[in-house]
Amino acid sequence: MPIGGPKPRVLLASLLLRPGSVVSTDRLVEAVWGGARPPDPLGALRAYVSRLRAVLAPLQHGERLRYQAPGYVLAVADDELDATEFARLVAEARDRASVGDPGRAVTLFDAALALWRGDPLAEFDFAQVNADIARLADLRLGASEDRIEAMLHLGRGHEVVTELDALVRRFPGRERLAAQLMRALYGSGRQAEALAVYRDLRRRLVDELGVEPSEPVRTVHRRLLEHDPTLAPAGEPATNLPRRATAFVGRDQEMRRIDTLMRDARLLTLTGVGGVGKSRMALEVAAALDRSRFPDGVWLCELDPLADGSPVSHVVATALRVRQRHGSTIEQSVIEYLRSRKLLLVLDNCEHVLDASARLAADLMANCPGVVVLATSREFLGVHGEQV
Repeated sequence: MPIGGPKPRVLLASLLLRPGSVVSTDRLVEAVWGGARPPDPLGALRAYVSRLRAVLAPLQHGERLRYQAPGYVLAVADDELDATEFARLVAEARDRASVGDPGRAVTLFDAALALWRGDPLAEFDFAQVNADIARLADLRLGASEDRIEAMLHLGRGHEVVTELDALVRRFPGRERLAAQLMRALYGSGRQAEALAVYRDLRRRLVDELGVEPSEPVRTVHRRLLEHDPTLAPAGEPATNLPRRATAFVGRDQEMRRIDTLMRDARLLTLTGVGGVGKSRMALEVAAALDRSRFPDGVWLCELDPLADGSPVSHVVATALRVRQRHGSTIEQSVIEYLRSRKLLLVLDNCEHVLDASARLAADLMANCPGVVVLATSREFLGVHGEQV
């Protein structure tokens, strides 16, 4: 928004932090100039307000920015401010979690956290917003913790291990995060790593603060040692394959051949002209595979809706419920998530985004040794190691 310099931006930030409330002229002058006030601060403030009015989108009725003694009011509808929408979604998500609906809670938390674009108010560098930055950052962290808690209740702890590990490194003294990481690791069959998280946390607290971990964390540690089965609740089926409405007959020989090839090949592409049955064959093969080979699931990624050049990683992230990590691209987040997992990805209709599909498949082959890709395409991908 071109509003002509940093001081009008400071004024806008001061008003946006309190939408719908009167912000006094004294407070605005202090926020904009501090101790270095111009000779006529009120006149300069009115000039800045006039410049803001010229660039702010108008309201259907009334002024967007109006004077109301003893200051100014910025009119912002609830659905126009991300912070307000974020708070609404988080409140609704927590309500769903409190009544035993963690699945809906996760969906709402995902929608709330998707509103974030980096750190809050990062473009404004003045002391008056420091408290608001801290408040918003804490709200975001709390929502992330609550979302993770809902994922753990769903038995999907393995999906949040990478995210939790990054958060624990960023907030090493946050005990709730450490406890959640312990539970997620244990539920993923990584008990030794879960116990190491507790040891690291205890060492830090004792060395730096002279205190022991809190009772909730010690309880999780004790349950780990006791192999408490309730720490790893049964999750949702590790697949998103659709139910087939009709029987599949007459392809036994091809299915046996594909199964044999997939025991050695990590990338197998089924090719053929349009309508020959590649997608149905891939789904039948995926559904019939021995799931013990893929403890982290079998996942379908349908690429036919994408336009040429569209990011395939977004479709994969949606199928796997992977969220983009702070400071990483969605491609990097997907690769990092899959690096330590054993699963099957079905990339269906790759011909629509052939180059992007080939790049993703090559990255998976190079960085994710436990991932097997079954692709369907009118053309082969041309990736090293591909069986066609």
